[in-house]
Amino acid sequence: MSKKKAVTFPRNDSPNELTGHSSRVCAVKYIPGGHGNTLVSGAWDNTLQFWDARKGHRSTGTIVGPQVASNFALDICDNKLLVGSFRKNDQVQIYDIRTRTLLQDLANSGMPAAVVRTGKDSDSDAASTWESTSSADSAGGSGVNGPPEVFPMLPPGLQAYTAQFSCNGKYVAVGGSNCDGSKGFLRVLNTLDMSWQGTGCKCAVFGHKTENLLAAVGTEGKLAMFEL
Repeated sequence: MSKKKAVTFPRNDSPNELTGHSSRVCAVKYIPGGHGNTLVSGAWDNTLQFWDARKGHRSTGTIVGPQVASNFALDICDNKLLVGSFRKNDQVQIYDIRTRTLLQDLANSGMPAAVVRTGKDSDSDAASTWESTSSADSAGGSGVNGPPEVFPMLPPGLQAYTAQFSCNGKYVAVGGSNCDGSKGFLRVLNTLDMSWQGTGCKCAVFGHKTENLLAAVGTEGKLAMFEL
């Protein structure tokens, strides 16, 4: 069976045009409803580019800002595009994929901490590297005799390698590291808050047919599985 390349999207080196990526492309996703022709990609050049293979070699739209450093940092659920950025601010955002407008900045949204109910590690040594984070530790308060402490999902200084929806969009998982890479984190909005000592969280993915199973891999290669 012969294989044929359908289309190549070239590099854009013009500083005055936003018709393609000017740096390394790290992630790509097919856009539902595009009959296999429409895609969105993210790169180191701080842009998301939208493509339609039926309309030539130039991108059909651009979002400026997100710096995508991993293939696990883009995800789509319904008409929502989730983006994790390897930068110190505005690291997790949700866009409307139809209008390409920002819907929500999750990095600055409030998140009460909650520990994971059950964790299973593929490596016995991995269990000791994970720590649950209490709301008091994260927000600087006790939370006793009052409502739970609330803190930003990603305070400034934490950088996102991965951002993924669960299968039906109920949960959002975000993982990454601090600026020097010495401490990783894995967070599921309002559900789970874990830190990973000595390494970053390279990727995190939900089970395909369940909302409550999550697998994560650290930059040193250790795998951990969690039940939410």
